[in-house]
Amino acid sequence: MRPLLTFIIVFCFIFQSCCPRVVLPPPTRDTSSVTNIETKETWIDTLAKIQLPDETTTNITGDSTSTVETSVATSTVKIDKSGKVTHIISNKREPLFVPTKFLVKAVHQNKETTIKEREYIPIEKELTKWQKFLIRAGTVLLSALSGATLFGLWRLIKKFILRK
Repeated sequence: MRPLLTFIIVFCFIFQSCCPRVVLPPPTRDTSSVTNIETKETWIDTLAKIQLPDETTTNITGDSTSTVETSVATSTVKIDKSGKVTHIISNKREPLFVPTKFLVKAVHQNKETTIKEREYIPIEKELTKWQKFLIRAGTVLLSALSGATLFGLWRLIKKFILRK
């Protein structure tokens, strides 16, 4: 049983030392965005349609003349049998067309997003003879060190713990 346990432990150390570990960093992603906002203002000449409000004014006087005014109107003057002057003024029903200018603002937003992805690609390259020798020598040395450590531990355990 003891030689089997020793063999399993030594085999685990040798197996551990033989597997290369290559850890690649995870791919990275850089994102940057640029936003351009352009505002364009334009004045446009046009005719504006304006509907006038209903507005009526009546003036009755004892004088022979009467003046009544509104913004845009039609007036009527009457003299009664009694000699009174009646003046009636009413706005026209048609809308007015007035030349005007109005401002048109056009806002244009342009957004550019740039995504840069970095991916690490391992390059498979043949090792030189010197590199292969160093790997083999390191493996043998590590195995010998592991075996010597295990042998020393085993002797200590056998000497102090397994003493009969």
